[in-house]
Amino acid sequence: MKVSRTTVNQRGPLHLAWPAFAAVALSLAIWWFRFGYEWAWGDQDEIVPYLLHLIDDSVLAADWFVQTQTESVGVRTPFVYLLRIVSFVLSPYAAVLAIFVLSWAAIGWSIYAIARLLSASRPAAALAVVIVLALTPKWTLGGNDVVYSMLVPEMAAWGLGLPGLLALMQRRFVLAGVLIGFAGWIQILVGLHLILALGLGLILTAYLSRDNSWNDLTQFIGVGVAVLSPMLLIIARQQLAFTALQDPDPIWILTEFRAPYHYMPTEFSPQSYIKFAMVVAAGVSGFVWMRKNGHWNDALSIGLGAIVAIAASLLLGLVFVELVPVHFVIKLQLFKLSVVAKVLLLATACTALGHAVFTRSRVRVSLSAQIAGGAIVIALLAVAAAKRVGQPTPRMTESVETWARSSTPANAKFLIPPSISSFRSMAERAIVVNYAATPFSPDDLVEWYHRITAIAPVGADRVGIELKTRLDASFHRQTESDWSRLAEQFSVDYLVMRQSDAAPLPFRVAFRDSVWVVYDLSLTAPPS
Repeated sequence: MKVSRTTVNQRGPLHLAWPAFAAVALSLAIWWFRFGYEWAWGDQDEIVPYLLHLIDDSVLAADWFVQTQTESVGVRTPFVYLLRIVSFVLSPYAAVLAIFVLSWAAIGWSIYAIARLLSASRPAAALAVVIVLALTPKWTLGGNDVVYSMLVPEMAAWGLGLPGLLALMQRRFVLAGVLIGFAGWIQILVGLHLILALGLGLILTAYLSRDNSWNDLTQFIGVGVAVLSPMLLIIARQQLAFTALQDPDPIWILTEFRAPYHYMPTEFSPQSYIKFAMVVAAGVSGFVWMRKNGHWNDALSIGLGAIVAIAASLLLGLVFVELVPVHFVIKLQLFKLSVVAKVLLLATACTALGHAVFTRSRVRVSLSAQIAGGAIVIALLAVAAAKRVGQPTPRMTESVETWARSSTPANAKFLIPPSISSFRSMAERAIVVNYAATPFSPDDLVEWYHRITAIAPVGADRVGIELKTRLDASFHRQTESDWSRLAEQFSVDYLVMRQSDAAPLPFRVAFRDSVWVVYDLSLTAPPS
């Protein structure tokens, strides 16, 4: 298949024109207005406590999960050490926020530049940024995306991975391999998925074009795998160095107990399938329109090859996850490839829309209108930042976390409802276990399972998204004798409970407000 490379200068500079800046800023402002900015809870429970401990090794020194992270190099180590470096000059909050904004900017600019390579006009490329980032959140399979309401390793990895995709579409294959390889240092699956999708896409392009694309493929995959290889070795060591015949099987814990909605297609919501189908329909229509109307170019060929490779991978995932389960394929989480597909499909759809609407109508915007538009975008961003970043969403747990940080020993250990994910970071006190922070090594994952089911016994059936609710309900049903036994087993000092969910217990009350009650379980506590 012969393609034209005349539409866009693929190796030429893609200037950071004002539409790119405006689109990135506008998408961020819309996101903050819609969803806000979050800090130190949820998925960040795997990051912020580790960072706080690196800054001051006396903080969370008694926390089991933090100990699992500091005892060896793991998949989160490079990312948390990057945050530690930034934290030498900024506070932990400011360091995380800075990387969040830089990641968003890199992702947004990459989407803009990719759309331009596909031959999109500037308005169409800017529209692609806003649609992909702000208007279609998690329109994918498995609940993943390139941006989130908080900084997570996956988002930072896309901040390198999408520039890598851009470099590959510019035929800068060594640079693409380097960027995508280092993206895998931050989040291993982002690197692996991009190498898989783009590598297979290049194979398809090379076969159809019958040119020297095989050399391009060798350069890209060779460099990408070489850069990624240290993290691959770390993963291999973690996965292979575990006790045989574990009970339960770690893969069962991940896919059936902890997060089937990330791994199992049958657990994806009907809404996610509908939304992703809309993305596919828009993108495929864009590819067809571009082909029929003579706007095809090399970047579109690479993008189409990647889409075909992703479709094949998703089909492979369906077969070897649900029909004939293969553990290696399940762990790859191939349905996360729908994130790459979303970017390419919507960028193509906006490119075609731009040719059909903006070009034909010959839309022109005066310089004064551009300046006014840019000023409005900056004002929106400033208001959104002041509203969402300066005043983070209030936490229900704030009162008990503040009390724990100010009124208990630094080495105190707490039992908390499993759904709470901010306690480590905000109280800076150790806990036994919670739902959010899950280890990656198989042995530690099994230990996590035994801990979580000890403090909140639940059945062994597939629960899905309702697991946190069931864990909390079970936690609050535990009896006085259960808590005494668990306090001795895990050397616990305090028990945190929601007053509305549990009957009073005959332990000394250390703290109480309208929502929470904290019992002193320490063996040396004075009698009531």
